[in-house]
Amino acid sequence: MTSKEQLLLYSIIGHKISEARKKAGLKQEPFARLIGLTRASVVNIEKGRQRPSIHLIWEIARKLNVAVRTLLPLDFFVSEETKVQTLRKEFKKSIDDKDAEAKIISFITEITAKDSNNEL
Repeated sequence: MTSKEQLLLYSIIGHKISEARKKAGLKQEPFARLIGLTRASVVNIEKGRQRPSIHLIWEIARKLNVAVRTLLPLDFFVSEETKVQTLRKEFKKSIDDKDAEAKIISFITEITAKDSNNEL
């Protein structure tokens, strides 16, 4: 995994933790006390700057009464080709205009190729 992918992974995890915390109706300070951290640590985790250990993610899920999988981007490790195929299937289901469908699929293919070549 590249360092860029690691940054993205922990940013997504942090965002999911933040959303789960807010849904549970907790502010950062009481949440930090609940899991034995400082508010600064919670801020850093939610911003993706601090990388929580797996046992901390487990504890966070337990305290927020959510499944661990809700805090993890399970599709993060799916190959780019699988992501493109999934997007194509979703667009085919939702678009009746074949010309628009072809343009959208072409666009998705183009941007995923650029991303894999680090052109974005």
